[in-house]
Order: sequence, then structure tokens, then C-alpha cells
Amino acid sequence: MSTIAFLAGGQLYLRKDDGEPELVESKFVKEYRERAASLQRKNDWKRQGSGAAFMGMGPTWYDENALSALPAHFTGVAPGPRPNTLVYAISTGAVGGVFIYDVESGEEERLFHSAEHRVEKVTTSPDHGVIACTLTKKGGPQHVAVMAPDGSMLDSVTSGDVIDSDPSWLPAGAIEDEERPHRLVYSSAGIGRDQGGLFVGLAPAAIVELDPEHGELSERKSDEARDLLLPQVDSRGRLYGITRPYQEIETPSTLGAVTDALAFPFRLLMAIFGWLNIFSLRNTGKPLARSGSSRSKHADLQQAMISRNLQNASQEVDEEAEKAMRKWLKKNTLVRFDGEREEVLARGVRTYSLDGDGLIYSDGYSVHRVGEEKRTELFRHGRPVEKLVVL
Repeated sequence: MSTIAFLAGGQLYLRKDDGEPELVESKFVKEYRERAASLQRKNDWKRQGSGAAFMGMGPTWYDENALSALPAHFTGVAPGPRPNTLVYAISTGAVGGVFIYDVESGEEERLFHSAEHRVEKVTTSPDHGVIACTLTKKGGPQHVAVMAPDGSMLDSVTSGDVIDSDPSWLPAGAIEDEERPHRLVYSSAGIGRDQGGLFVGLAPAAIVELDPEHGELSERKSDEARDLLLPQVDSRGRLYGITRPYQEIETPSTLGAVTDALAFPFRLLMAIFGWLNIFSLRNTGKPLARSGSSRSKHADLQQAMISRNLQNASQEVDEEAEKAMRKWLKKNTLVRFDGEREEVLARGVRTYSLDGDGLIYSDGYSVHRVGEEKRTELFRHGRPVEKLVVL
């Protein structure tokens, strides 16, 4: 059986030979948190005394649980350059990088490390070593970039006020010109702005094909009524993607602006009260609000603040989150394009990955395999599955 790597909740998991998914621990993330702990110890004097307690900087709130919850998210994963290896991207918010991970040994090799770029959506090809990814620019635009197999020569290959996402290399069997083996597809949506340069919406996402080596670009598929997302091409040259009805972002109306202005003082008072309530919890262990449901939720809120995470969320909240996701995913359809015709492969799809003559996909919490003749549920995960690859 194949090994499946997937992202869920910003973390990376591996599922080997029908076993249970296992969390992958990154050496980079571990060292990042160790450096944060060292820095904390050096600055302990700043959190001592009554002044530090008043500002909520007491040592109680800088415990090991808080450090272990420092943000470090996997933002992309793809098959690696060698058998049983992965390439993945990690971001801590302040710094990020691209790494190779050996599935058998658990060794991590750093390819790229920078505080200037947020690398996401990495993709590789078994036919060559060039790595493609996306880079998020200041102000919102996101562009496709490529780098050498060793992580050097990172360079954007698309430009403009656009959101370019989810690049995917074409396999050798889908490329007619053998002298130009580096071709990829990606999803692209233009950014709309007002006269002041403020964001007002996105155009429908189209599928674009690019030869980054020669700078040749062409539109592969577009639809004014739908977003066309997560494009991939199989070895026979067939294009796949997730379609979703296009929905414009509603701009605030004059009435809505007036209503927001009138409600602002009340919202400000509620925000101040909420801050004071948290301040009271930090320093006295008691909330300002003592009636109704606040008293019953006090213990849970205090524990969540101490641990700095949401691991203790109730089962009811998890169920509501799953219902909300499934409602949103109902409009997502996985299709295979054949000229002007489309073959619907699955509905309610969050992400997918081609695998030989079939594919695997996630409908949020469950992962399924689709073959030529049947569909099989492979496993279910406790967190929404965001990205899938098959080794």
C-alpha cells in the first residue's frame, strides 16, 4: 500500500500501509521553540515584580505549554526528490523555510530558510528536480515561484495584482514538446481594488498553464460563473480541478456604514469589558461576569488561557465546526475536463491528489480513494484535511 502524507490543522501527518496517521515532528520547529525558551529565560527579569504582574507578564503565563503552542504551520507538502521522501514548507510567521524529510529515517534537511518570504503550496515533479511554490507579497498578491533542487535561486515567475495559487507540474507524458519539459498549471484570480487601492474583491479564478523557463503563459480553462481551483494534469494530459460557484465579495452599503458607526461606541465598551474580564482572570482567578453561563464556563476559559490553545474545545463545538465545513464544501465539485465536457468525479471535495489511474480526495474529515470501478473510504481524521499527496 502507498504512504499518504497530509496536512491538517497546519500540521503534517503520515499514514503508512493502512495504519493510523502519525504526526511528523519537525527538527526546525523544535529548535525554533527551544530558541524561544532560551530567550524567555534570558528575559525573566522583565516579568518579575508588581509592575510585571499588573501588565499580565507573570511567569504563570509563560509556561512550557505556551511555548509548545508557538505558531509553526506546515504550508505545503509534496513528494520528495528521492523515494520515501517529502518536500514541505513551514512558516512560523516570523521566519519560514523549505525542507526535505526522509520518511524512513525521520531526518530533516533544510533547503531554504528566510524571514523575507512566506513560501506555500510547494510542488515537485518526478521528471525533474525543479521545485515550484507560491510566495505571498506585501499587500496581498501571491505569485508562483521556482527554485533549484537544492533550494537556491528562488525566483517569482508570475507577477501582477493577482492571487496565483496551487501550482502543479505537468508530467512528461502530458507534454508534447520534449525540449520544454518544465510546464505547470495553477489557479489565478485578479484582485479588485477601489480608487484608494483598497481591496474590494477577486475575479473568478481561472486555470493557467505556464512554461516558467521560457516565460510562455496561456489560459487553459476559465468560467465567469465559477472559480476553477487546484488544477492537476495526469500522464494522459487530462486536466482535473475543483469547481465552485463564483461569489462576489459584498461591499458595505451606506446604511451598513451608518449602522456600524452608531454601534461603534457599544462595541468598544464590550471590547473594553472583555479585556478587563481577561485581566481579572489573570490576576485574581475570577471573572468580572459572575451570572448566567459565564460562571459555568469560567473553569474552561481559565484552562484554555493557561494552555494557550483550543485543545479542550467541547465535542459540541467540533460537531458544529464539521457541520459548517460540510455546508461550505457542498458547492465544491471535483471534475475532469475533456474539452468542453466535464466528468464529475466527486462532490463536497476539500482537496485531492492524483494517484496512477485513480485519485484520493478529502471531503473535510474523511479521505477516499477513487479507482476505475469503485470508491473506498480510507480513513477519517479528527482535523480537516487540507492537502494530500501519495508517495
